[in-house]
Order: sequence, then structure tokens, then C-alpha cells
Amino acid sequence: MIKIIDSFKNKSLVIFQKLLDKFKSLSFWKKVEEVNGEQNSLDNLISNSKTREEKILIEKRKRNQVYRTLDYLLELNTYYDYFSLDSFKITKYAKFLAQLTNQKAVTTDFFFLAFFYANCDISEFLKKSSLDHEKIAAVVFDSISKETTKGKSLSKVLLMNLNIFTKLNSYFFKKESIVYDLPYSFEVHKIFQKASQNAIKRFQTPIISPEILLITLMEEERTKANRLIKKFLPVEKDWLLFRYELLKRVYKKELGIKKTIPKNQHYFAYLMNLELSDYEIENLMENETKFRYGVGLFRNNLMKAALETDLFSLISDDTFLSMKSKRIKRKYSS
Repeated sequence: MIKIIDSFKNKSLVIFQKLLDKFKSLSFWKKVEEVNGEQNSLDNLISNSKTREEKILIEKRKRNQVYRTLDYLLELNTYYDYFSLDSFKITKYAKFLAQLTNQKAVTTDFFFLAFFYANCDISEFLKKSSLDHEKIAAVVFDSISKETTKGKSLSKVLLMNLNIFTKLNSYFFKKESIVYDLPYSFEVHKIFQKASQNAIKRFQTPIISPEILLITLMEEERTKANRLIKKFLPVEKDWLLFRYELLKRVYKKELGIKKTIPKNQHYFAYLMNLELSDYEIENLMENETKFRYGVGLFRNNLMKAALETDLFSLISDDTFLSMKSKRIKRKYSS
């Protein structure tokens, strides 16, 4: 993903625990002082011998450098880079579920089934709903078995189903390896693209959360997942109520960010959202002061890392790679 943000990978739990430990040892007023101190930590790097005008100029240059670096790196990304941590987890589990039946590609029915087995916040929500994940799994695997075992005896079909569920259980307890080069089908890629459009245009957020992916799966017609959902939610009222619950979860997260975090820090709040699971984000949002502090801490660490990044070297490397990969000669201004 982004070089700057790579340093935060696999550290979300550590950051979250540090936040909790720090806030447990502070009183309310000390919390406010700590938050203000952390947010102004970049200003403290400027020498006190400088005049006020010089400090303002240095601060403007630093901020300009940081935002130009981040903008340059973010422009290199695709919509996959804006999947939340839980969304990535779900797409990964979808590959394993398709791998169980030796599929050539990951289809939407396996993608939908992965929401139940990804062991994230939305998985708990789905298990409390009227959808029975065991019955859904049985329908998915039975349909695959019928397609791949035509002409075989009943005993072989039952043995295949038993083998599938044995692998499924062994994976979640023994963590078997996943074949990551298994491609997604055309309809899954279509879901990804539609979800990114829904996130930006419909929900006004750059983050593609599991809820947005699931809403897109429900609304996209002529897919295996859509037919599967309608099979278990045949009454239109139940289908609408289920989608309404998902919409409430989306707007609750957005309201938590836009209501609590200052507008000029939404940029960093969304970047932090990519690095933390939904469970961690919801725990941070329970306390507004804690959430603001978490975003401020992430912002400061990210800005310090951005200031240490050699932007000109990155641009130079990209330019030389572009010149080598393209046969057409290009002229670059010196």
C-alpha cells in the first residue's frame, strides 16, 4: 500500500492499547491537556529563537510538504487501497472458501459467505440477524457439489461435503494457508467497483466498509449472492429491514467522524480508519475525547513520517520507471 502508512500495519492493537492505557492514568482535565499537547507536538519542534513570522513560514512549508507527499502517494492507489481492514479480511476469507471446492475464481456467493466467517464486527451482527450462516453455507456448498459431481454416487457427494466442512473447521483452528493468486470473478470485480462508487457518491465517504460491500451485494441484480440473499429473505419487508440496519451502521460511523473530529482532520481520521478494525474504531468513538486524541496521535505520527520521506527521490524513481516501461520516447523537463 502506501509507504508512509506501511509502518502502521499490524500495529493497530498496539496503538489502541496505548490509547487505553494512557487514558486510564489521566483525569479528565489531564486528558484535555494531553490531547492539546500531542496535537501541538509538531509545533514544539520549531526553535523558540525564531520570530513569530519565521515560525509561521516554517509551519506552512512543513504542512505543504506533508500534504504534497500524501497527495502524491494516494494518487498512486486504486480503490482496493480504500478497503477498510475488515473489508480486506472478508475478501481474503472469500478466497479460502472458494479454494475449498477447487474453484477457478471467487464468485459472489463465496464472497457473501465470507461475511459470516471473517470473525469481525459485521460477522457478529449477521449472526444475530435472521440469516442462518450454517444453512447458507450448506446451500452454497451443495450447489457447487451438484455442479462438480454429476454422475457420481451419493457416497462420493457426501464425502466431498464432509471434506469441505472438515477443511473449513481446520482452517479456523489451524490456520491453513490461502491461495492468494486465486482470481475474483467478473461479477465480484463489478461489486468492488460499484461499492467504491456507492461509498463516494452515495455515502460521502472514501472508505469501503463491509456494510457498503454487503449493501452493494444486496442491491446488485443477477448475481449469485443476490439470489442467495433473496432465498433467505424472501419477504420484501425483511429484506428492506435488513438493509436499513446496514444503512444505520454506515451512517453511525460517518456521524461519529464528522461530529467529533474537526473538519481539517477528517483526512487523517479516514486514513486511521483504514488501519483499525471496526471493533477498535467503535471503541474509540465511545469517548469523544479519546477518539479525538487517537486521530491526533495518528496525524502526528503520519506527518512526522511524511516529513522524513524523500518525495523528490520517489518522483525521480517513478519517472525513470516510466521511461523504461514505455517504448515511446518522452521528454521530461529538467
